Parts: sequence; structure tokens; C-alpha cells
Amino acid sequence: FLAGTIPPELGRMESLEVLYLDSNDLTGPIPGPALAQLAKTLDQLFLYKNSLSGTLPRELAELADLDHLYLDHNLLSGTIPPEYGTYLTSLRDLFLYENELTGTIPSSFGGMEDLRRSSFGGMEDLRRLRLYNNSLVGTIPGEALGRLSNLVEVEIQGNKLIGEVPSELGDLVNLLTLRVHDNDLTGVVPAEICVLTERYVLEEFVSDCDGNPGELTASAAPSASDPPPGKEDEHAIRETGRTTVAGDGRRRRGRHSYRDRRKNL
Repeated sequence: FLAGTIPPELGRMESLEVLYLDSNDLTGPIPGPALAQLAKTLDQLFLYKNSLSGTLPRELAELADLDHLYLDHNLLSGTIPPEYGTYLTSLRDLFLYENELTGTIPSSFGGMEDLRRSSFGGMEDLRRLRLYNNSLVGTIPGEALGRLSNLVEVEIQGNKLIGEVPSELGDLVNLLTLRVHDNDLTGVVPAEICVLTERYVLEEFVSDCDGNPGELTASAAPSASDPPPGKEDEHAIRETGRTTVAGDGRRRRGRHSYRDRRKNL
């Protein structure tokens, strides 16, 4: 196992595309400014299952071509920077679960409008969103999440979310997993979501749709830490043939930055 902090010298590896430092005993903050120097090449960042602390660096928003960001199972605190939703538009997996995050789920995930009401940003390619077992508050940003039509998993259980389950989540016709239990949600399950379960589109939904529109129930919730039987490891996506640095010393083999995009807005 690797121990100690993540060295800022990583920012000098100008051709780095994938960084695997997961499942070690790394401590200290994530070196946001150093990683931002890799904005032209880095597209996968795996730092999960360590003991990293501090806040989520806003500088990670400069990694505009990042498609996998796995920071789960750490000791990260603070809020989720809204810049992630605005500039990390290539993300397919965003895993921030099992941390100590606070604040709200950014509505910027679904894109934003400028003064001319032109939309920009948004995680349109996002497929898996895992924010569970933190201390997130506020309501579920249904309008924003409802725009992300490629979502197949939304797991936001084990937080302090309030309000009702938004009906806009029923617009996610590709959604296979929706977990909202162990929050402070009230009201009933929208009929739009229950329709997805009736069509066997939504395969995993911890609630009750026997009635119409159904009642919110958390008593049948499976353990958040245990994947369903037969479900493959959510982290098992490692690739070969690319410029890579892994925690065991292996190596692997470009694009626009957060700064560049800000100039064009």
C-alpha cells in the first residue's frame, strides 16, 4: 500500500491520461492545482478507498475531458463545487459516496443559463451518480437531474435531503437504479416514477409503488454498502493501451480546459 500525501509533482506528467491511486492509505488533501495542470490529457481519476481529507478542489473543474471521477470512500468534507456541473461535461461516472460532504446537490449538474437564457454546461453524458452516505441537505434538484437523459443510476440515499421525490425523475427513461431512502423525504412517490417500475425499466427502487402514486418507505432498503447480487464491481473499468500511472507503479499514454471555457462564456 502507498502511504503519505499525493505529490504535486504529478502535475508535470503532461501526457498522463489515467491516474490510479485507489485502495491505498493516502492522506491529506487532493492536490487540485497540480492535477489541473493535466487538463489537456487526464480523463480518468481514481482516488477512492484512501484516507484523503479536506474539501473537493474547485480546480478539478479544469479537467474538462474527465469521464470517470471516483473519490468515494475517503474523508472528504465541504460542499460539491457547482463548477463541476458547469465544466465537467464529459463525465460518465461521478462517485463521491461514503465521505463527509455537506451542502446541497448542485443544480448545475443539469446545466445553467446565461443572461441571454442560452444554456451551457451540464453533465449530459452522466450515467452513474453516487452521492450516498454523506450529509447532503436541501431538496433533490429534480429539474436539473431530469435533464440528464443518460442516467442509469441515481444513488443519493443516506443523506439529510428533505422535500418530496421530484416527478421529473420519471423523465429518465434509461434509469435502472434509484435509491433515495434514509433521508428526511416526505410525501408520496410520483406516478411518473411508478410507471417506470411497471414497465420494468426501473429495476431497483427502494420504495412502495403498490398504491398509486405510492408511499415513501425506507424499511425495505438494502445495505448501501452492499451491491445487489450479481452486480459487477462499480470500479472495474480499467483500460489498457493508454498512458497510465497506477498506485503499483504501472504507466499508461488531448483537450480544452476550464480556463479556456470561461473565456468563451
